[in-house]
Amino acid sequence: MSSARALPTPFRRGYVASSVKPALRDLAEWRRKQFATWWFALHPETFWASARHGAVQVAIVGEPVDIDRETTNRKKIAQHVAASLAISADRAIRHVAYLGGRASYFLLRDGELIVVPDYASTHPVFWHQTGAKTTISNYAHLAGEVSGAALNEPYIDLMRRARELGANRTIYWPGVETPFVGVSPVLVHHLLRVRQGRAARHERFYPFPDTDVIRDVDTAYAAFREAFLCHTRLLTSMSKEIGVSLTGGLDSRTTLASALPHTKGSRVRTWTYLNRSPDRAILDDAYAARELARERGLRHDIVLVGGRSQGLAPHAFDRAYKRSFRYTSQLPAVPKAYVSDLPASIVELQSMVAECGTGFYKDRSEPFSLDRVVRLYQNSPFGEVHLVREAFERYVEYSGLTPDDVAPLDWHDVLYQESRIGRWGSLRIQEVELAHRIHLPFNARGIVEALSGPELPFRVKKQALERLVRDLG
Repeated sequence: MSSARALPTPFRRGYVASSVKPALRDLAEWRRKQFATWWFALHPETFWASARHGAVQVAIVGEPVDIDRETTNRKKIAQHVAASLAISADRAIRHVAYLGGRASYFLLRDGELIVVPDYASTHPVFWHQTGAKTTISNYAHLAGEVSGAALNEPYIDLMRRARELGANRTIYWPGVETPFVGVSPVLVHHLLRVRQGRAARHERFYPFPDTDVIRDVDTAYAAFREAFLCHTRLLTSMSKEIGVSLTGGLDSRTTLASALPHTKGSRVRTWTYLNRSPDRAILDDAYAARELARERGLRHDIVLVGGRSQGLAPHAFDRAYKRSFRYTSQLPAVPKAYVSDLPASIVELQSMVAECGTGFYKDRSEPFSLDRVVRLYQNSPFGEVHLVREAFERYVEYSGLTPDDVAPLDWHDVLYQESRIGRWGSLRIQEVELAHRIHLPFNARGIVEALSGPELPFRVKKQALERLVRDLG
């Protein structure tokens, strides 16, 4: 690794927006932007675009992709969204809802700010409001810092003792809880409305009143194929250094097969990360990934996590990570290994979000209830802890999730999208951002709509992905 490589910094590619000029602690290098009466502060590597159309304004933080117009040009995308906003807020909301990439959208019309996250909230939005001050950020910890919110001590203690209390498998914060009192996420399929002098409103905008799903398997596959191939092609155009986080599974195989035809002249590499004592199944999966890369003539690396990172100034990563994720830490060893072993200039294509469409929850025999929602989060003694149940009581109220409200979608899919991928998944993505840029080819509403249209038996084995890999050879 080059000695000139920049060291990780807190809240990498982060931002904070505030209705009052924000005071930032030890972030002097951050850029300042004013957006009407709103103040933005941006990490030096944060992408920004804005546009005005008559009396309306649009700002985009992050890297949007317009699949319909086949462009990644942020300025042009902002201009198109502004033109939609000039017609109506509803038109602009629908417009940004179907954009790909990873970005958050700020729509200003008639004195109201509307904030919309990307499809799976992989560029998350957290907000806090007290009195006349509203604070918005993609990092919960930064929103907590700038707003001065109190620590959410009962849930910090709960998550610190999660294993002790019987949690199993994947652990992530329940419901809409964050480490800070009053700092809440904007959930997948939701937006935030902020108007001076009024309480901010978190509301569901999707499914739209006319949302339909494609039940016919062949028609749905054709729609998925067209949108996915276009999105992947546009993502590969963002850098001459493309990486694919690869396993032996269908999700990443689909990403690799779809990306390779568009990487001529690019440096492409794949990798699989492993801890130092993997079990047999994980090891077999890594071997399968290595063989797949070898067949394609690609360099494949095994990135060992949990060891001593080479080439880092003492504790540089640890300091950045601790400030960014002090109370929400999940897998810090992965981005730490990436900082050490992978180029900082790489754009990683990661295949999370596929299961939003292929059906993560397989058993759908029970009707909707709070008990069922909690068990899908943690079917363990941890799920029976009263704080966990209370968190999901608030989640159901905050999200307005009922089978009728999300029809014609299956509420199991919506729960996974909002409560798991948009909370656990977005944090995993953000951890990696301390190392390098990351994009998700499956992260677009049109792609997931097409995948999730057929009845569960026709998608639960990832039939559309298998078919695309086969078609692409």
